[in-house]
Amino acid sequence: MAPSTVVAEFCERLDAADPETAARRAAAWLHVCMGRTAPPIEPYHAARLVGIRDVRELALPCAGMLVPIRAGGFIARIKRSDPLARRRFTLGHEIGHALLAGPRHVQHRRPVTCAQALDVETLCDQIAAELLMPSPAFEEAAGRVRRVADVWALARQFQVSFRAVAVQMARRDIPVAVVRWRRKSLPKKPEALRVEWQSSPRGVFIPLRASAAGDSLVTAAFTSQQPARGRERLDLGTLRGEYEVDAVPWSSSRVGPAEVLSIIQLRPTPADAGEPAAWRLSSVRDAPHDQTHS
Repeated sequence: MAPSTVVAEFCERLDAADPETAARRAAAWLHVCMGRTAPPIEPYHAARLVGIRDVRELALPCAGMLVPIRAGGFIARIKRSDPLARRRFTLGHEIGHALLAGPRHVQHRRPVTCAQALDVETLCDQIAAELLMPSPAFEEAAGRVRRVADVWALARQFQVSFRAVAVQMARRDIPVAVVRWRRKSLPKKPEALRVEWQSSPRGVFIPLRASAAGDSLVTAAFTSQQPARGRERLDLGTLRGEYEVDAVPWSSSRVGPAEVLSIIQLRPTPADAGEPAAWRLSSVRDAPHDQTHS
């Protein structure tokens, strides 16, 4: 069965017009069954509700996989070496696969792995996000995000990764852009702080590999190794004008800080009165933005 058909059937089962709505309804059903909507949500409890009989943490080449068993149900295999937040999200993702399989799961004879089609994997990521970051608790908390530290606080509260929070804020059209910058060089271009990944609301486009200005707050944070915060003029994709920016030096390893995390506030301010707000959802609804959960 083609993945697109699997997704279409799942939407039909939940009487949903699109996969995102289907993911929310599936997660809401699990929350009702668990009797819990306040974070942190326990994915191991949810796994049992969808027929996952055992969760095994093993040495795996990918984040996880779902293995159907002849007696009915599944075994979820999760990569043991991943951080706790990643393992929780991966289990949520495999719960998504179990939900998509539905009553047909006994017919499967091959493992459902992380190499499947993009639309199925994206939907499973959405189910995991909706399960672990339920509304309205998430939207209420995300609406107060003003600094990088606020995103880390949400990650701790919901026990997910920083990136998972950033992507979910984008899906919910929270008027904030989260950008990770890394110092790198490109062919025929000098070394500079460049966009490594970004997550922003629909209608906002921030190009990957775009470089930070030498006098920007992002560059100041990287150079001084101290947080930098203030209002500055940006010319970054569709972001053209003055924005509140919070930039914090960060490193994903112990080698040393080689990156910067930044928050760009897209909310209109008094200074923008009478001018078009660049963050507003434009007709460019399909502008690319990061949707990866890792």
